[in-house]
Amino acid sequence: MTRESFAVSKLDVCLERLNGPEFAHHIRTDRLTVPQVADEVAGVAGLRLAPNTDRPLRHRLRRVRVGLAHIRFD
Repeated sequence: MTRESFAVSKLDVCLERLNGPEFAHHIRTDRLTVPQVADEVAGVAGLRLAPNTDRPLRHRLRRVRVGLAHIRFD
């Protein structure tokens, strides 16, 4: 069995589960920025996001740190 046939065999189950109440709110993300999507998700969840106070250098360092943390040495 190929990976594609496994995915196709699970398609009906996945689509059925997407009709559940936990997936009642759908967000069209094709024309939204990442921050806009985050704001929408937070709003639906009833959360308030703190403003991003990172300056460009701190933002870049944070991204590098996260990237390095996800390097696997198997």
